[in-house]
Amino acid sequence: MSVDGDAVDPPPQLCDYAVEVTAERLDRMLSHVDGVRMAKDPEPVHQMRVWSRRSRAALEIFKVCFTAPTFAEVEREVKAATDALSEARDLDVMVENLEARASKLAESERAGIESFIRRLRDQRESRQQAVAAAVTDLESHHLAQRFRALAKTCAETREEAIAEVEERADVRIRRPVRGGGRRG
Repeated sequence: MSVDGDAVDPPPQLCDYAVEVTAERLDRMLSHVDGVRMAKDPEPVHQMRVWSRRSRAALEIFKVCFTAPTFAEVEREVKAATDALSEARDLDVMVENLEARASKLAESERAGIESFIRRLRDQRESRQQAVAAAVTDLESHHLAQRFRALAKTCAETREEAIAEVEERADVRIRRPVRGGGRRG
């Protein structure tokens, strides 16, 4: 491991694990794109949001392994999708909770709450376009494949740097000491 100021390069095994964990989370997040786009059920929105948050957490936790500026682009794209999904999910949860409460009310007491539910559904429907655009962006930018390619490039660069450092260290270790050894 090399030291640069206070920063210590992470061991390659950590970065390999970071790539594996993060790529898995991105794949799980993207596995819900079709369900989110169809908007027939709130569960894909919920699951994609959960996995987008886990993806962002992995990118943050393993930031030491993802130092190239292009990783920040990946993180921004995931954040944009998370934000759109969060707005939709919040509305879905409100509608579900209000419907559950309305079902417990007498028919004569439901008019106000049902009107509010309709307005929330309208808001949710209008948000769907932004949600679909956000997930389409992730898909069209080939997020998971791009992340893997970036990680591979970084790993190759890291391996080259390690080899160079080892070679320099080997040369310095084998170099004879001038002046008889001890300094006094």
